[in-house]
Amino acid sequence: MLHFDIPTLAEFPGQLTSKMDERGNACGTANSPSTAANWLRAVLCNQLRPPNRYPGSAVRQLQEMEMPHNRNEGPAPEECADAKALAAENASLRDRILRALADAENTRRRAERTVQDTSKYAIADFAGELLAVADNLQRTVAAAERHSPERVEIAALLEGVRATERTLMHALERFGVRKIEALGAPFDPALHEAVMEVDDGSYPPGSVARVLEDGYMIHDRLLRAARVAVAKRR
Repeated sequence: MLHFDIPTLAEFPGQLTSKMDERGNACGTANSPSTAANWLRAVLCNQLRPPNRYPGSAVRQLQEMEMPHNRNEGPAPEECADAKALAAENASLRDRILRALADAENTRRRAERTVQDTSKYAIADFAGELLAVADNLQRTVAAAERHSPERVEIAALLEGVRATERTLMHALERFGVRKIEALGAPFDPALHEAVMEVDDGSYPPGSVARVLEDGYMIHDRLLRAARVAVAKRR
């Protein structure tokens, strides 16, 4: 509801000076009815004008204000510094994560190789001990073959030793142990152990002319080097 503060004529004693209202009408004196009516109309016009709720300074401030997303200005220096710090921290964390993943992958591969090596070479020590048994069986057969057995019992015993040697070698081969074929091959320090040099023209110089003790491999590793005699170079 509108409230009008209409002053009475008693509040304006005497004769009012003429003035123009907002509509351009001249106001007379307060003693005449027409003058009073005009004066009342001017008061009503002023009272019914919509109130100015926003002073001029406040309106100008509202007009000058802009929303942050409408501003064309660049980011503040503090925001730039924070963005650079966050980018550097992000790069550092990414590098640390990549390094951690690489370390985990290397650890996994080492563990897999360890498991494989354990399964492949678990019997290496045991097989090395059995090589001495194989050497003795081979020496027994070689000594018996240099002399023809005179009795059937001795021949049967020799055949039994040969069968035992073959069974042992087959068992070693099933677990990846194999003999190195060194006789006549070029001398290889990774596989052969030179004990002496011999003057033997039937073999090329620098090759293995005689095998004193057989060598063995277990899968792709050297189990025992072959002890050999190498032909002299001419």
